[in-house]
Amino acid sequence: MKSSKVYISLTTKNITVILEAPTPVDGRDAYRFIKEHVPSANLSIYGARDIQTLRRTHRELKPTRVVRDVNKFLQAVTSTMKKTILA
Repeated sequence: MKSSKVYISLTTKNITVILEAPTPVDGRDAYRFIKEHVPSANLSIYGARDIQTLRRTHRELKPTRVVRDVNKFLQAVTSTMKKTILA
């Protein structure tokens, strides 16, 4: 049986950035790491078999940018939060 992946998302008015973690343990570790670096980030956590299933079950997540690296996700989160604060 195939294990579910964990998806961590940050949604603003304009864009949604999603981090895809391959296992629940990796998702938990990534969430803790992100919260340590950006404690004010409003994150959502989802579980799904793949990204297509996630998009089908949560249609409000469009348009999205999916990344698989925590550091790239942090860069996207910080730049998105800066744009939101300046707007």
